[in-house]
Amino acid sequence: MRQREHNFKLSTTVTLDQGEAGVSLYMSDDIHYDLVVRKIAGGYALFRRIRLGAADQEQFVKRVTAKPEAMITLKIAGDAYHYQFAATIDHENYQFGDAETKYLSSEVADNFTGVMIGLFATDSKETFATFSHFSCRYNINENEAL
Repeated sequence: MRQREHNFKLSTTVTLDQGEAGVSLYMSDDIHYDLVVRKIAGGYALFRRIRLGAADQEQFVKRVTAKPEAMITLKIAGDAYHYQFAATIDHENYQFGDAETKYLSSEVADNFTGVMIGLFATDSKETFATFSHFSCRYNINENEAL
């Protein structure tokens, strides 16, 4: 879906058997920010991925020991200058910092479509991810917690 306003908050719950899944703020194949959960032995790795051309970084990695059926909520909030990233697993909150919105702007990215918000699941084999409780709210109270 298209990001319609600067000020928004989104969240979705994901269950994941293998591979990785997440939420992408997508401008193009070469320019996007992702909030990702990856299934690893004994739990999950949570991280923010930033891809800006040849620069592709996974930042703020957190390894979380959790049961395979854990409910993971991914959260992103945006304003005119920054996106903020967070996640919750089994009532434990994790913050993943922020990223500047300007790198996903049409002026910098040279793309006229604007930012698209998408859910994704990837793996070299079959991926089993289920998304539920997706919510994206615009014109939110900026003081509201992520």
